[in-house]
Amino acid sequence: MLAIICHHEPHFRFCLLSKESVDSGPDKVSNQPVVTALVDEQNGRRLLAMSEAAKYSAVEVLRNGRSVEIRAVEGDDGERLLEAFGRASAKTIHRRFFAVRRLTEEQVGFFVNVDFIKHVALVVSVNENMKHPIVGGGRYVVVTPTQAEVAFAVVDEYQGQGIGAALMHHLTAIARKAGLKEFVAEVLPENAPMLKVFKSSGLPMSTKREGGVISVTLAL
Repeated sequence: MLAIICHHEPHFRFCLLSKESVDSGPDKVSNQPVVTALVDEQNGRRLLAMSEAAKYSAVEVLRNGRSVEIRAVEGDDGERLLEAFGRASAKTIHRRFFAVRRLTEEQVGFFVNVDFIKHVALVVSVNENMKHPIVGGGRYVVVTPTQAEVAFAVVDEYQGQGIGAALMHHLTAIARKAGLKEFVAEVLPENAPMLKVFKSSGLPMSTKREGGVISVTLAL
């Protein structure tokens, strides 16, 4: 199944003036240098993005007219992720993990316990008979200060309805707010739906075939 895996604010900055410079008054010239401290712009942007991503929620309308919620993954989503994994076909699981396997408790923990700085994860939930199961998800993991690896998947019965494109849109918005410049991904050649989502994202894209997979780079 799953790779379970906006609002503008100025950059975090502050200045600290020495007491002498503040007390000197407009008619005095201080010999003490003004001490200026700037919070690292990139870290500030990521902290802001983290606070927003951790409570992220948006409603999207699918091609069939059905509404879904795209929201930040939560720590108690483990059971819902396992249920979604159980609804996915072997083909879908293979496309995501490059193998057919069950999720371990450790993997589930990794999927739901994210910091929303170096690891951001969104899930897609839908109203099914007053229940709200997870039917898809996407995530990115930061691999360098400006680059993150992205992945996502959707359970079979909800594929082809635009969920992948919606996840890509929201993850891109979060990554840009965090100051990231590139998404990278490794995709199996037969995973045409994922490649189509990347190509349709509108982001400049380059690909390279390496060791039986296609390496994708998307400029943010």
